[in-house]
Amino acid sequence: MANPKAIPVSHSLPLTKKTHDTTTTANFMWGLLPDNGITLDAWGRRYKVSPNNPFGLLAAVGEDCPGAIQLIEPDADLSKREGVKWINEKDLGERVKALRADPGAARSTDDKGRVSLPGAQTKTALYKTGDKWGVPNGRTPTTHILKPEPTALPGLAANEHFTLLLLRELGLPSPNSQVLNCAGIPVFVTQRYDRFVASDGMVRRIHQEDMCQALGLPPSRKYQSDGGPGIPEIMEVLRFSEKPDEDRDRFMRAQALNFVVGNGDAHAKNYSILYAAGGRYRLAPFYDVACLGVFHKNPSPIELAMTIGGERLLKRIQPKHWRKAAQNASYDEDRALAHVRDLLARIPGMTLAVRSICAKEKLKLDVIDTVIDNLWPRIRSLSEIYGVEMMDI
Repeated sequence: MANPKAIPVSHSLPLTKKTHDTTTTANFMWGLLPDNGITLDAWGRRYKVSPNNPFGLLAAVGEDCPGAIQLIEPDADLSKREGVKWINEKDLGERVKALRADPGAARSTDDKGRVSLPGAQTKTALYKTGDKWGVPNGRTPTTHILKPEPTALPGLAANEHFTLLLLRELGLPSPNSQVLNCAGIPVFVTQRYDRFVASDGMVRRIHQEDMCQALGLPPSRKYQSDGGPGIPEIMEVLRFSEKPDEDRDRFMRAQALNFVVGNGDAHAKNYSILYAAGGRYRLAPFYDVACLGVFHKNPSPIELAMTIGGERLLKRIQPKHWRKAAQNASYDEDRALAHVRDLLARIPGMTLAVRSICAKEKLKLDVIDTVIDNLWPRIRSLSEIYGVEMMDI
């Protein structure tokens, strides 16, 4: 607390307070765990702890968590790194198959290291250098997150990779990603933005937390409809970032993109802040973004996770709602609308540029083409409403 370079565990647990209440502390801890009851139940059985106790669960799996958090036994010696257990391609495929069959199988029974990742989708994290994959333990962090494609959402891995590439082309930061084929299963792989390679060549952790944690809320309130944060609450957190104007602008542009591409799952846990010395923070790169409209036979009922000026249903959101959303967040109304119009004008051409990137990566273009074919009619319809001349391709 006396160190000027100290970083708080959470925005909701400031260093200016000596003690913190149980609820806020537990909410932060829940945010380090999957918000998937099946996974938590499996971990409870495997490690013989209650799946309703975040501290008991993290005592078992908290060696590698989001950000710079590690939860370890009091007598554990982390003075030196314990290294990495390297695995081959066949082992990686077996792990992916096991994870798809059992969401709690983030690690094999003979693995030393443990890992916990938030979110509802089944995933694990490993260490990667060059083309080699391994299971780290001790102080050694994981470097990449792997999400096997759910059987119920065919094409999601390529869809998410395509959308993250699209974000970068449109000026929104997102982590590097790729799609692997492991034992016949498409796997979305993303490089962790909360890790970096230091000057000594070692991988280090960077502290981060999602917006539910920053606001002291449990994962069960990640959706605004469940009492979670909306645009105004997150924009208020960003008002105190190291570069508030830039971060608030990026966040509003991300809302415009979610609206245009129909990403209805952009809840509060899908936005995070990254910390630097002294508790300074910035909005983290964007993640968990996909064009979800392709999975809906009838797009009419699709809703956003956060309301735009009080309206959640995609087909009902009009320019007046963007103006109201900007007012509620103390943001420039014209700029909020400008983000929408700019994306409507640029996305059609950018989808073709990103398709070319995906072709070079040898991705299945039928999935990419389905996404593009889903996007263009929506953009054409929105362009008429928002006064944008759609490029003729």
